[in-house]
Amino acid sequence: MTEGSEVVLFAGTYGRGIYSIRLNDAQRQGGVLLKPIAPSHLNAIHLTHYSPTYATLTWRDNSNNETGFKIYRSSSNTPIIVPANTTIKTITGLTPNTSYTYTVKAYNSAGESAGTRKTFRTLMAKPTAPSNLNTSHITTNSATLTWQDKSNNETGFKIYRSSSNTPIIVPANTTIKTITGLTPNTSYTYTVKAYNSAGESAGTRKTFRTLMAKPTAPSNLNTSHITTNSATLTWQDKSNNETGFKIYRSSSNTPIIVPANTTSKTITGLTPNTSYTYIVKAYNSAGQSVGTRKTFKTQANTTTIPTIALNTNTNGTWDTHTASTHRHGRYAKFYTFRLTHSTKVTIDLTSSKDTYLFLLQGNSKNGTKITHNDDGGAGLNSRITRTLAAGTYTIEATTYRPATGAFVLRVSR
Repeated sequence: MTEGSEVVLFAGTYGRGIYSIRLNDAQRQGGVLLKPIAPSHLNAIHLTHYSPTYATLTWRDNSNNETGFKIYRSSSNTPIIVPANTTIKTITGLTPNTSYTYTVKAYNSAGESAGTRKTFRTLMAKPTAPSNLNTSHITTNSATLTWQDKSNNETGFKIYRSSSNTPIIVPANTTIKTITGLTPNTSYTYTVKAYNSAGESAGTRKTFRTLMAKPTAPSNLNTSHITTNSATLTWQDKSNNETGFKIYRSSSNTPIIVPANTTSKTITGLTPNTSYTYIVKAYNSAGQSVGTRKTFKTQANTTTIPTIALNTNTNGTWDTHTASTHRHGRYAKFYTFRLTHSTKVTIDLTSSKDTYLFLLQGNSKNGTKITHNDDGGAGLNSRITRTLAAGTYTIEATTYRPATGAFVLRVSR
């Protein structure tokens, strides 16, 4: 028969009509239905990182007598069946980064055609995001990041600082990284993402603050206005993060504290003709800096102590020029008197201030203390009554608390 001719397989009457069934000779041979012609050009498309678990198969339909198509995976004898004239099918439920071979065959009641085959590999999936980013061992300029690795297909991890798009990269299976070169007392936000050829995962994020650094040490401690009982310390402030400064005397662990940005302090209550060493340190919540040191000597006391007349009132005034020898931080006046023979004397110190008396042996502010009195007189006034041998004695007239003002001193016998 000529290709394309028709044959009559059956003719007859039904009712009043005449009918016949005619088939194309390409579909029949000797009156028998043929298997369909095999499809061709099987291809796999829509392979993406975003959906690595599916692929779309396409093919060319070369037959006109198929009932449909059977799509076989090489690892299975159970096909996916699609209707006649179909030329596309999306396969789902695949495993990322896996090789598959599929064969498509046309079929009808006569059987299956030969197949068209395609092998392809699904793309790798992005890794699962890490979790629980945390920090430890935070210092002034470093911090250690730790996280949980939740993926099994990462190439590594990218560690981003919020202020930069350039990550630190660490290998697969890493769960810790120490970040250095940070700035003290500064807030940072870091994000860690897993990555592979498919791209980056979502990130796990942590914000933390580095510790404050100790302040830079002051320098050039110097002295000026040195007197018998005071000296002014000056220094250069070299830091910008101090809470203040601590001024230590070498003989004491208890500092004088002054506020931030201070560069001078007058030290009072010193002893004449005495060597002192002072150290100034900057401090903040991180601790103290190293110190700047200075040694100096107070001036000798060359002032002649005035002599007080017995049985006579002596008027005086406390001022800030003369420090008390025996009561730190107070002001004082000193007087001497002489006895030619053993005598009982009464010394009265009266004032509107709360007075305090010292009786010393000899003609010196630093003489041996014989006795002292606070409120032995009326009210807040002081009184000493004592029988003294012949000799010279010194009175220190001072106050219970730091004060200036007028007083009256009298030695009676």
